[in-house]
Amino acid sequence: MTIRKILFLLTLLILAASYFSGYTPLLVGAVFGIFSSITYLYYAIDKRAAIKGTWRVPENTLHFLALCCGWPGALLAQDNLRHKTRKVSFRLVFVITALVNASAIAWIHTPEGCRQLRGAIMGFHQHVEPYVESEQADELIRVFMQYRELPDLLR
Repeated sequence: MTIRKILFLLTLLILAASYFSGYTPLLVGAVFGIFSSITYLYYAIDKRAAIKGTWRVPENTLHFLALCCGWPGALLAQDNLRHKTRKVSFRLVFVITALVNASAIAWIHTPEGCRQLRGAIMGFHQHVEPYVESEQADELIRVFMQYRELPDLLR
């Protein structure tokens, strides 16, 4: 198993532990999953274009997607596709995007970060709720935005 796959799995473990310990709602993990999938897809498109000699995905786009919580998908794509692993300047910016994300994850586990995240999620839900007409859609939104309640034994 490569270091990239280990880091990917470690990230999944940290996000799951954060949810199950009540620090983050399911939405945080879902955002990482969605952006990681999109990022992986863009890496695959760029790899195919590199092989065919056609239009390439700009590196700034790949970095932006990594910065927007897509860096775990980028790690997996770099490993599985053997793509974007040699250019030092690209790797350096990628590492910075991953460190920014790791810092943000650490910060939302501080009292202030937790308070700010909860406030942002509540504000987002209050903004979106009036536009949701379906009870099923509203329930789905609640599931993704709800924090896990811990049993009294674990508090």
